[in-house]
Amino acid sequence: MVSISEEEGELGYDPRPELDLWLGTPIPPVCRPLKLTPQRAKIANCVWWNGPAWTVLRNRAYYLWHVMDHGRKTEIRHALGDIPAESWVWALDEASPGLLSRGSYILWSLAFDRISPGDRCSWPDTAHRRDWRPLAGESRERLYFRHRQCRGEKL
Repeated sequence: MVSISEEEGELGYDPRPELDLWLGTPIPPVCRPLKLTPQRAKIANCVWWNGPAWTVLRNRAYYLWHVMDHGRKTEIRHALGDIPAESWVWALDEASPGLLSRGSYILWSLAFDRISPGDRCSWPDTAHRRDWRPLAGESRERLYFRHRQCRGEKL
């Protein structure tokens, strides 16, 4: 068993396994923590807004799920080169609806050959907030009307 002080030196932070909240906001439990590097901290601060970078880096799956869902091209490119493919596949296997969006799950499962292009995904369409598309059912006429209304044009 590794002591907390040894783990802190190796990771660059104290994973604080006793914490489940950060200033009242739930944070993921400790599971396969990642070492704190300047680039990982920068990425974590862009994709995770529920606390400092270490609160998500202490759980590899949550970090990868947030990169998959909210990462920009440069952040994703760095994470793909930085974290081994086995970790990405493991994170996909650990994912469940609501923790990872349906679209990200399908995209990354295809990228890592977990599913084939013709396979059907059994995840619900609206379990994750990124799965909701509030104006998807609007007609083109209604969208143009909203656009003109927002710009203050005469209707």
